[in-house]
Amino acid sequence: MFIIKNFTRYNIIYVVTSHLTLVFHKLKIKNINISFWNTRNVIDMHGLFSNCSSLKSLPNIYYWNTRNVIDMHALFSNCSSLISLPDISHWSTKDIIDMHALFSNCSSLKSLPNISHWTTKNVIDMHALFSNVLH
Repeated sequence: MFIIKNFTRYNIIYVVTSHLTLVFHKLKIKNINISFWNTRNVIDMHGLFSNCSSLKSLPNIYYWNTRNVIDMHALFSNCSSLISLPDISHWSTKDIIDMHALFSNCSSLKSLPNISHWTTKNVIDMHALFSNVLH
């Protein structure tokens, strides 16, 4: 795990870790370009963007490979300025066991991508998945 305290000092080009836990946690960023990341080996994304209250949008993360991810809890939690999410409908979720609070407190979201085809049969914890979203 690594935590970035001042994003402007980092130019992250490659993801060579299996854990993206709390990477951007509480950063005061408004947007970020991480669409090119190869996430093929990532197993833990929990809290990746959590508490990024200034984050308004995300790049196209449609192509992120989430096939090996088992933990996505609080991935976008408390991103209270986030207006929309990119298309994440094709993300592989078949092995995820923890999705709790995934979108919780994203109170500015106008809509969610169509995630109706996500496979959730292995998820053990989904509590507060959409808590305080789309009021």
